[in-house]
Amino acid sequence: MANRRIEMLDIKHLLRLKSQGRSNREIGQLLGMHRNTVNSYIKQLKSTGQEESRLMELDNSALHELLHPHKAQATARYETLSGQFLHYERELKKVGATLYILWEKYQSEHPDGYGYTQFRKHVRAYQKTQEVSLNWTHKYGDKLFLDFTGKKLPIVNKVSGEVEWKEVLVCILGGSNYTYVEAVESQRLEHFLEAVQNCFQFLGGVSQAVVPDNLKSAVTTADNYEPTVNRNFSAMALHYGTVVLPTRSLKPKDKALVEGAVKLVYQRVFYPLNNIKFYNLSDLNTAIRSQLDQHNNRPFQGREYSRRDLFDQEEKPLLSPLPSERFERRTYRKTRVNKDTHIYLDYHYYSVPNQYVDKPVLIQATSGQVEVFLQKTHERIALHHRSSQRGGFTTNPQHLPVNVRLVSNWSVEQFTDQAAEIGEKTKAFFYKIFEHKAHPEQAYKACLGILKLNKCYANKRINDACGRADYFNNYSYQAIKNILNKGLDQVHYLPHNQEDNQPQIEAAHPNIRGGKYYE
Repeated sequence: MANRRIEMLDIKHLLRLKSQGRSNREIGQLLGMHRNTVNSYIKQLKSTGQEESRLMELDNSALHELLHPHKAQATARYETLSGQFLHYERELKKVGATLYILWEKYQSEHPDGYGYTQFRKHVRAYQKTQEVSLNWTHKYGDKLFLDFTGKKLPIVNKVSGEVEWKEVLVCILGGSNYTYVEAVESQRLEHFLEAVQNCFQFLGGVSQAVVPDNLKSAVTTADNYEPTVNRNFSAMALHYGTVVLPTRSLKPKDKALVEGAVKLVYQRVFYPLNNIKFYNLSDLNTAIRSQLDQHNNRPFQGREYSRRDLFDQEEKPLLSPLPSERFERRTYRKTRVNKDTHIYLDYHYYSVPNQYVDKPVLIQATSGQVEVFLQKTHERIALHHRSSQRGGFTTNPQHLPVNVRLVSNWSVEQFTDQAAEIGEKTKAFFYKIFEHKAHPEQAYKACLGILKLNKCYANKRINDACGRADYFNNYSYQAIKNILNKGLDQVHYLPHNQEDNQPQIEAAHPNIRGGKYYE
């Protein structure tokens, strides 16, 4: 006959049958239990010292406690512990809290309670029964998880009527599960960085770490141990005083929290907006924010508090403050310092200390400034305000060699006065050099070179060479040097109706800057 666990109702039947004078074998057959089991219960009932009539009056719980005093004690002990599970849930999210610390406090209040091993076993078992997305072992203020949803939200183009699908970024704090959702144009870096900063503004603070999935905008090279984070994303994290901790590849537990959040966003944000048409991103995000507020204010299943309650009470006070200004995306470029001690960026030249000529450097530029770093040591060696002047120069005089610094103190008049001693064509040619060179120092060097040619050539030849170069609009030191070397200054080049000795004067065209520009 099959043996089975006896219920309280069976015990009362057993007592009734025994009072009728039935044998233990008969009782076992009638109740479907082994004779030895009946013998065991009869002995337990007799050991209580209670009359059968008294035992029949007891309810099931009293009868169970009478027959199983150790089990009843264990049940009461578990009920005491289980009443603290919600409290432990919130405590474990606080920095420094551990199960062992909570157990020590539990033991001080309940000396007859569970030992640490059983305490941990029951608390962990409770954790497994909770909603996966809560994963409440994350600490408050510690991590912000980021990921794009697999599905997108539509916007209708008013002109063409075509549907444009927009990406959706989901951000969730590990401690409180407080969630932020934003639709963006694309997953490109500029849109991603803008959305993450909007999330920080929404939270009113910054977590200790940001945990993106291996997004192309966030991670350049994925690796389980040392992933390469995008430079701009890393710089943004530094600006906000946080760090980037990408999830590991093929480790689903690392991103279980945000994946659970994405599923809830599909249910509580995407679905309610399913039948609404949006014609711009702003209106779509306004509607998303409305649904998001409802989601954050909604109590957790089986609890009396919401994500917002946990965020306001526990997590927000632990977030780091926002910086005074938003992060601005940088342009990165590797190059070498030119021999004129400048580097080139977007049609403009910026000076670098002369000792770094021909050294490899890294340029980091925003819309407002340009920073230059040595590639080898990452030491910053120059800082300038960014200029939009095409072909212009931004020069710190201290960056120039001593001899060039002296040149920078020269003026147009100094050179044109010396040029006049050679001839009027040379003087006019010098004015044209200053008009055509992008930077005064380039003009100074060219003029200085021409003046030094009088060590090898007569003033008349230099003057004629300047006239010829001016006629062919070639305003450089090299042009004069080549004319003199090849003797072209002595070859006729002017039309017969133009006098060869006609002096060249400074042009007065309104678009020409003139010498005073360089004073």
